[in-house]
Amino acid sequence: MLTIRAEQLTALSKIAALDFENRMVASLESHYPEKYQKMGEAGARAFVKKAIGTGRQHNVVSQGAVTVYIELLMDYGEGFHLAPERAFGRRLLEHPTLPGEAKVVAIRERFDRSTGGRTIVPHRKEER
Repeated sequence: MLTIRAEQLTALSKIAALDFENRMVASLESHYPEKYQKMGEAGARAFVKKAIGTGRQHNVVSQGAVTVYIELLMDYGEGFHLAPERAFGRRLLEHPTLPGEAKVVAIRERFDRSTGGRTIVPHRKEER
């Protein structure tokens, strides 16, 4: 019989978390090259870590759900669920019993429908 001590389980969890983080950083680099270039590797890693933490606050914890959550953040901005017109996303994220996967899939579908799948680009004033 194999016995795994708590310390070993913690070490395995850390390895799995780092592997997921690495895959998400690589995904940002390949799917969002311009944004990734602006962030740099360290910025992208910090973004992924922050997204994982924020997702956890909304019970978005599975790797699939976190992946979609990160994509939402990249496509619609970090405050996509906070703007008044985004009340739908905010209500879903704050729902106490809805599974994380259901939350992010519903938000993705609604936002894609309303934007025609276009990425939201923040408006910047022109420098004079």
